Amino acid sequence: MAPITTRQPPVVAHRNRHQIACWAAGRFFCTATLLCLLVGPVTAAPKFPEKEFILAKHYVLAACVVARYPGTPLAKEADAWAGVLVEEGSLGAAAYPALSKLGHSAPAPAATQFGVVLRLASCAEFVARDDVAAKIRSAMGR
Repeated sequence: MAPITTRQPPVVAHRNRHQIACWAAGRFFCTATLLCLLVGPVTAAPKFPEKEFILAKHYVLAACVVARYPGTPLAKEADAWAGVLVEEGSLGAAAYPALSKLGHSAPAPAATQFGVVLRLASCAEFVARDDVAAKIRSAMGR
């Protein structure tokens, strides 16, 4: 009678090691994928609620109006509105100067064929642009 041995033939042992390695690698990548989905990428900008983004967007609009209508009742009202937006929001203090600078950087307003300068419309169109939305989100993270 042959001695009883717990050692497997080399082919079976190699296959088992390969299966265990594949299982461990699959488990690792599955866990890493799950973490990325739940936590998000490490380098991503902080995410803010949509309400904060809308408040920041309105703040940029108010800053643009203040820059376009200096010394007018509309500028005074837009400045007061900006103060209300700061009180309603929860962004850090460093975000507001960057948002204000963005509002002041709006391109020169267009004019109608009759020569009426569209200052207010240009502010609204500026804030609605996708590239400005990205800049607002970037400023929010400061």
